[in-house]
Amino acid sequence: MSNEVTRRLTRFLDNPLEQTGFRSLERLELTRRLGSIEHHTGVGVTNSITECVKIYDINRSQYLGGSFDGAYYYCYFGFEGNKRKHHDWDPLHKAGLQDIHIRKDPTFEWLVSTTKIIGEVFKVVNYGKEFEHLFSVAKEMKESGEADISFKTPELFSETRFANHARKVYVSFREDFPAIIRTLEEVQLENMEGNSDDRKKATHASDLLDKILNTRFTVRLSGLCDIYEVFGHGVNILQTVDMLPHDKFDRFHSVVIGKFNSMTASLDHATCISSYGSKCQWPTLHRDLEEIKTIGSYRGIPMAQSYGEEINTRMGERRAARNARDEQQGIVIIVKAQQDLQKLVQRMYECLHNKVYHEGDKSMLKTLRPIIDLSSLALKVKQKSAAHVLALDGEQFTKVSKQLATNIDDVPDSEIRIQFREFIRRLDVAQLNEEDLCSIKLIKVFLETERKLYVDIEMVMHVI
Repeated sequence: MSNEVTRRLTRFLDNPLEQTGFRSLERLELTRRLGSIEHHTGVGVTNSITECVKIYDINRSQYLGGSFDGAYYYCYFGFEGNKRKHHDWDPLHKAGLQDIHIRKDPTFEWLVSTTKIIGEVFKVVNYGKEFEHLFSVAKEMKESGEADISFKTPELFSETRFANHARKVYVSFREDFPAIIRTLEEVQLENMEGNSDDRKKATHASDLLDKILNTRFTVRLSGLCDIYEVFGHGVNILQTVDMLPHDKFDRFHSVVIGKFNSMTASLDHATCISSYGSKCQWPTLHRDLEEIKTIGSYRGIPMAQSYGEEINTRMGERRAARNARDEQQGIVIIVKAQQDLQKLVQRMYECLHNKVYHEGDKSMLKTLRPIIDLSSLALKVKQKSAAHVLALDGEQFTKVSKQLATNIDDVPDSEIRIQFREFIRRLDVAQLNEEDLCSIKLIKVFLETERKLYVDIEMVMHVI
């Protein structure tokens, strides 16, 4: 099987593509172990790559670049003289780094603490007997109408996973909150009169209740659900494979950066309503704050709740006293928690706006747009005319084409313009509906072997 795969891959790489007239362009993945490289230098890495590509007879015109493990940068195995035309670190991992860096800032120690507490609770109820206990409590509370719970399996935070996973951590904890409180209280009551191990379990459950059944924790939790809902959505965009780079950049900035900017200015519910109406920028936080302020509960659980004789224990008395203080200082605690959330969303806005796409990335996207933003090009053709678009964009397309595809340097500009004119004409006469006016769909349409729209414009398709 290995030999057959190698044979087919070699045949694919050795022959020109029907749609472009050129051999396939490749971005190489460097997956060989560091120990297999004889000299850990730029020359050594280059020699290693050369040995690999000889197997498939990949020539220089096919080589677009490579993907390299971070070790090659940290150990400076990079290319001597830094002669690469462009190098970048993918936006997905740069977005993940912003979350890690924020958590290391002492200003956001509360974020680390909140996440740590969630982890401590989930470790108690995430396995074996107590998981079954939690699940049955959630089912019972939902069926009785005591709490509206759509049970979610507990998730543990991990720095090696992205913000869409962190979102699951906070959302699942909030969703399961009523069942978690009931489960911990039952664990406490069942074990407080037992042996030393049982009493330790009861004490641990009581300590966890102290940490989560209070205004400060719950307000922060609801705010984090909203923040990471947006951040997680942004990560999903950056993880999307079937999306062109300029579309990914535009959508990330529109959906994430723009949303965080709006959230920064609308933390107050009244301001949010006056500015955005029914489109609340903090839907979870504002809904939960209303419940806390009006009836003193969170997700249907009274903040000063106690069961049976628990109030007569030292642990129960301590929690009751703490909740009484919270009630007296309620507004102050809420305002402080909201200030923490506002600082966090402001920092995320700044970091994601400035550090996910650097100036070099933006410059590359600016260069690419005239070539791959076919959606805008098709709209201009529909609104104006093919001749008008050719007059405006023909020269730029020709110039950028030669910057991107170095194997057409010797092709006369006039030939590229002729093929571009025909490409524009076909965009004009093609029966395209609104759904087809998407850059990646247009590329697929022009590459279809059934329609053969690529015939006589192979050079344009090669560049695209």
